[in-house]
Amino acid sequence: MTIDQWLSHVLKLQESGIKPGLERMNAYLDRYQGSPSCPVIAVGGTNGKGSCVEALVSIYSKAGFRVGSFISPHLLKVNERFRINTECVDDDLILEHFERINALGRDLGLSYFELLCVTAWQIFCEASLDVMIFEVGLGGRLDAVNALPLSHSIITSIDLDHQEYLGNDRDSIAIEKFGILRENKAAVIAETDLTDCMIKALDQTGAMKYVINQSFKVVSNQKSHQYLGDTSLSFTQCTIHPQVLGAVCKTLELTQSLLPVPNDLIQKTLCELQVPGRFERVQGEPPMIIDVAHNEAAIKNLLKQWPYPSSNTTMMVAFKKNKTIKEVLSNLNQYAQNIIFVEMDDNAFVSKQVFIANLASCVHYELISFDEVKERVWTMAQPTLVFGCFKLVGHVRSLFKERGHVIKCS
Repeated sequence: MTIDQWLSHVLKLQESGIKPGLERMNAYLDRYQGSPSCPVIAVGGTNGKGSCVEALVSIYSKAGFRVGSFISPHLLKVNERFRINTECVDDDLILEHFERINALGRDLGLSYFELLCVTAWQIFCEASLDVMIFEVGLGGRLDAVNALPLSHSIITSIDLDHQEYLGNDRDSIAIEKFGILRENKAAVIAETDLTDCMIKALDQTGAMKYVINQSFKVVSNQKSHQYLGDTSLSFTQCTIHPQVLGAVCKTLELTQSLLPVPNDLIQKTLCELQVPGRFERVQGEPPMIIDVAHNEAAIKNLLKQWPYPSSNTTMMVAFKKNKTIKEVLSNLNQYAQNIIFVEMDDNAFVSKQVFIANLASCVHYELISFDEVKERVWTMAQPTLVFGCFKLVGHVRSLFKERGHVIKCS
């Protein structure tokens, strides 16, 4: 079977794509008995996880270390989730591990995400790595990544998303995310707005916590940042979010004895960092920017960065269901006078009826199918922002790569 056939088979065997709980993971890991001798870092949070992983991978790799990274979700191909340094793992190795996992744990009924997580774990355990980095899929406490023997944990941010699984307020969501923290293990917390409830929950984990604006801070002025921790680092023309930058720099300090990295390499790498699908310019003129912002907090932050007037802006959007985007949709007229809504090809996405019902009446909108995107992107006559679900952003990115466009962060 191909990778896609394997994953389709797994999805058909389960009632839901999301199966919270650690029982299946723990049972499988007991059978596999992987025992890494390197740091295992988990990156959780509502937004900024992918950028944090990308930054750490890039820095450790350039410093000469072997890094295994697991991300979720992918933009185009599932291979993107498994990387050794900056190279995706090839199909043959992934399929080999799928078959081994099936032989060892067929009776456990691993979910889609659990299968991918243990695939990454096995590949990395057998690859003689210096450090492993795992991006949490959903929440933290009941996420598959939380079954792994973590040495370090990072929380990039805490905001509303996936409320049907994590709770309806930030405090509840924080408690779920703090589930990846370990007693007496390092935990970097980059959320700047911690409530009393969050602070209490954080203390109860027993983790060695390093909290932004306490153990370290980031002073920012537009795209210039200064990190102040055990060291002081300056960054100019750096597009990475200050909270993510702080989390990355503090984590590098905490692993310095095992994984020494020169300060000038950190500064150069972060200032040059290009994270796929994060305010990424795929076309120069007229400019087209793509971004995977898909919840209210991420979209608001994205729109703050948009430099063009609403009268000269087109947006192309699509969203997964269960996203709290009603307020965002109702305010899009402040940023664009023409909005293209992409009707996706399955019912996991927001319908055109919901889109139209929540859009301001003064905005001109178009409805197109997912298949029509590949023609429509070449007809844009003004600055365009494509954002929302990974499927749309990944598709648009692939269209430009196929035509040989040079893609860079704006």
